[in-house]
Amino acid sequence: MKNILLGTIYGLSRVVIIGFFFAIGPINMGLASDLEKESTNIEESRFSLSSEEISVNQFFRAVQKNTTFKFAYQAEEINLNETLTFQNRENSLADFLSVASRQTGLSFRLAENRIDVVKEEEGRVVKASTKEMATITGTVTDAKGEPIPGATVIIEGTNQGTVTDLDGKFSIDAERGDVIVISFIGYQAARLTVENQTNFNIELSEDEASLDEVIVIGYGTQIQARVTGSIGTANAEDMARISMPTVTQALQGRVAGVFIKNQSGQPGTNKTSINIRGFGSPLYIVDGLPVEENVFANLNPNDIESLNVLKDAAAAAVYGARAGNGVVLVTTKRGKADQVRFNYRGDIGFQGLTAVPTPISSWEHMALFNIRRIDRGQPTAWSPDIVADFRQFGDGSDPENFPSVNMYDLVTRNASPMLTHDLSLNGGSERVRYFISANIFDQAGLENNVFGKTDTRFKRYNIRGNVDVDVTEKFKFNFDMSYNLQDFIGPRNSFEGTAWNQGQGIFGRAHRWRPFHAIEELPGGHRDFPRGAVGGVTVNPLNLGSTHIGGSNEFTRGFVDLKLGGQYQLLPGLSTRVIINYQGTNRKSKMFQKEGPEYQWNPDTEEHFRVRALNIDTRVERISEFTENLNFQYFLNGDHSWGKHSLTSMYVFEFIRRDFESIAASRIQYDFPIAQLSAGPPSQQFNNDAITLDKRMGHIGRISYNYDDKYSLEVSARYDGSMKFPPDSRWGFFPSASGAWNIDQESFMQGILSSSFLTSLKLRGSYGRLGFDGAGNFQFLPTYSFRNNFIFEGDNLLRTTRNDGFPNPFITWEKMDIINLGLEASFWDGILEGSFDIYQRNRFDVLGRRTLETPPVVGAILPLVNFEEYENRGVELTLTHNIESKTSIIPLVQI
Repeated sequence: MKNILLGTIYGLSRVVIIGFFFAIGPINMGLASDLEKESTNIEESRFSLSSEEISVNQFFRAVQKNTTFKFAYQAEEINLNETLTFQNRENSLADFLSVASRQTGLSFRLAENRIDVVKEEEGRVVKASTKEMATITGTVTDAKGEPIPGATVIIEGTNQGTVTDLDGKFSIDAERGDVIVISFIGYQAARLTVENQTNFNIELSEDEASLDEVIVIGYGTQIQARVTGSIGTANAEDMARISMPTVTQALQGRVAGVFIKNQSGQPGTNKTSINIRGFGSPLYIVDGLPVEENVFANLNPNDIESLNVLKDAAAAAVYGARAGNGVVLVTTKRGKADQVRFNYRGDIGFQGLTAVPTPISSWEHMALFNIRRIDRGQPTAWSPDIVADFRQFGDGSDPENFPSVNMYDLVTRNASPMLTHDLSLNGGSERVRYFISANIFDQAGLENNVFGKTDTRFKRYNIRGNVDVDVTEKFKFNFDMSYNLQDFIGPRNSFEGTAWNQGQGIFGRAHRWRPFHAIEELPGGHRDFPRGAVGGVTVNPLNLGSTHIGGSNEFTRGFVDLKLGGQYQLLPGLSTRVIINYQGTNRKSKMFQKEGPEYQWNPDTEEHFRVRALNIDTRVERISEFTENLNFQYFLNGDHSWGKHSLTSMYVFEFIRRDFESIAASRIQYDFPIAQLSAGPPSQQFNNDAITLDKRMGHIGRISYNYDDKYSLEVSARYDGSMKFPPDSRWGFFPSASGAWNIDQESFMQGILSSSFLTSLKLRGSYGRLGFDGAGNFQFLPTYSFRNNFIFEGDNLLRTTRNDGFPNPFITWEKMDIINLGLEASFWDGILEGSFDIYQRNRFDVLGRRTLETPPVVGAILPLVNFEEYENRGVELTLTHNIESKTSIIPLVQI
């Protein structure tokens, strides 16, 4: 699909670029030299002019036609339309140049068979070249041998240059040793040095870094100038350059309107949420198919070709359900017809806390606590003598009797390493192309335990491969495979946990530790006698960080993604495509919680005594979850153009099925701390399981029209069905429309654009309606749940059930209308780029319960009803400064 689109774009670009270079003033292509003219002396070269009054441009052409000389000049300094008057229509070239110089103020300097035209300035001296000159000719083609018209050919370090003609040919005068640079948008620049050879065949390779001219949109790609929706783009290379645990964290700060909140630095968890324009969690699409957030977050950043964020309804509407909050759209790298390329990249990064509280010393804590008790009319907790002793001896010289503990400093590591190894293999021929990559990510935890180390370790393994085969010119197929394995082990309590069943987390417990509680090792050592706080007022977070003392939490998660696709060209401009995708996820977790007793030491009896335990009991919990997703897509694509018009159309049928099942088992109150279910007491065993099924079906249509790259119009519609709703309200129709006006393409803008201040200007607008089915699962049916209450029926003990509430047979889709207006501009050839958007989203038919409209005596759970409404609105401003901008060079023109 990509090759077909690039071929179409290239064909259109040839017409547009050729017309561009022939139309604008600053760059002109002249007539070919008549190399058969013999005289190279301006005194001896005589000819006749067609008229006594001609323009500068006509004079230059007359010289070119009748002599062997060429002109070279800086186009912006020359007025080609200025009129010259010659009293003698027949004269020598020297006399003609003298008359032209007096009337225009221009100076002409002879250099071999070239005449340099210079606008005189005070103190400026232009000397003729004394080096050996040569006329360099050549042909510029692409990888398929097709000529590239409009390519820039310039002598490096000068303003002297030209452009290729319709057949990709060029001719330029250069000196021996000059370096000639040949460049064209979308291709890597080529360089050649002038020696004895004077004719060259130059093949330009595609520049993957410049393919931002074509961006990925919903179910396809589009030329950026024709994009009508609000789409943000993140530079994939920049994201991969920085070591980050997840792609989500690497995306932070790279796209306007995308808010990313890092909720945890726990390796393997990294609870980082994406919120687009305040709408909520977006839909994640990888290579055209939906994936879970965890799959997206754990992609190998080096595998990403492009990452776009679809923010308005026009861009996201084709994805239907769940797309109302926006879409994060990722395409991964594919093989290219080229020699085999093997790449390795290894890097190391470090993760640390940006801000850690600095607690007060022991004596300060005691003094302030005493003041609080006095204010409350209570006796002080410490006498002035004790406070004075802690102030005097709390310098660390006696940590057992006068401790002053900074638990935050002890329980956290200054930096935890993150290691990455990445391998990739890329290559193929014109018919078969392949890409294979492997990635290993290794991350340590942020916590320190009582043994001075971290027990947290997360490893991630990514394997990805794809192959594209052109069976014939009309039939192509591709096979994609990816596998992701995550392996985590760490303490029972997470570093940043907040729930009570996690002990408020290791870092949270550091806040409860008082600085006057000693942490020195007791007789017998930390392993057998972990030290606790005096009186057991709180747990020791250093003990919580140890898997040996407090227990462990571990999981493995494997994700496999298989995709088979085929494409067939039915007719010119009409193709069909089929994709079958299978995704499977298997997650197994094991939590081993130890009771973890803590001790103090009695020096009088020389015995340890227990002060408390880290956890209420010893237990083992095991959970196994399995998810299967089956996706099927059928495409029918049309692509037609005539004259300045282009029309693309698309129909997609999509079917998605998701199956999920889980089973959980646990035992508690172990007599022996062995991390197996079978070691626990049968009387305290528990188990549970769950199964869910979800299906969606959709019909999608889209038509895009463009006129002369000035005006773009796009309409799309999606007809979606979800099994979560009853048959009568299962289907929803969601249309959208958008348009864009490339103001910079208008004729009245050419004068402004030629000033090199304003490069491009585009106005766009969109409206769309989307649907959401993320709530209200099967609430049109009367459902029942099992309860943990039992009743006797004779000698049998029966488990009870309860009604989940009243059903709602009219439940249906939540809907949202989104309006977006945007203005995009580029300045100084892309050095500064900006966009401004204003948007509003109205959500209605949102599910909610009418609890205030029903008296409490009803005594039943009310159903969800589509009645709530919400509104979001905002403005978005983006400014980008491209330091390494591709500043265009206006070459010195030869005619």
